[in-house]
Amino acid sequence: MKNSYYIKDDVAYIEIVSKGQIFLATVDEADLDKIQVGDKTWWLCGGYARTHDGIWMHSLVLKGNIMRHRPGIKPDHIDRYKLNNCRSNLRLTQHNAKNTGLRKDNKTGLKGVQFYKATGKYRARIMIDGIDKSLGHFDCKYEAGRAYTRACLKYHNGIGVQRIPIKLK
Repeated sequence: MKNSYYIKDDVAYIEIVSKGQIFLATVDEADLDKIQVGDKTWWLCGGYARTHDGIWMHSLVLKGNIMRHRPGIKPDHIDRYKLNNCRSNLRLTQHNAKNTGLRKDNKTGLKGVQFYKATGKYRARIMIDGIDKSLGHFDCKYEAGRAYTRACLKYHNGIGVQRIPIKLK
């Protein structure tokens, strides 16, 4: 069964039916011919859009564009939504772990921030090329979170940046 699609505001929405539900994968209208929406059947595999012959939708969007696959480089969805395959949401990274969400055991609610009972302070840290770098100890978890975000901008080209809420007095 071929997937139906519609176009709105230069974005193509491809309907993928899985387990009785309809999911929408998105691509730029200009990339419709690359993903061969009329010739291939798309289905969900691990939350990603994929054909039965093993082709991933994000790979077809990237193929032929400025961003090309290289050994050790993988595509990454900036907003972490696996079906958003618009060019503005795709980038190539060496390690996608920089764009992961919070760990299940995170107690501060902020990535890269831990609380130390012994000192009563929050510690910010970041991994850079496999080395754990301390960013300092802070009285407020939001200060530590901002230090982590600044480090993401400096060392990881903005990958992993988080939104820090404003603390109101």
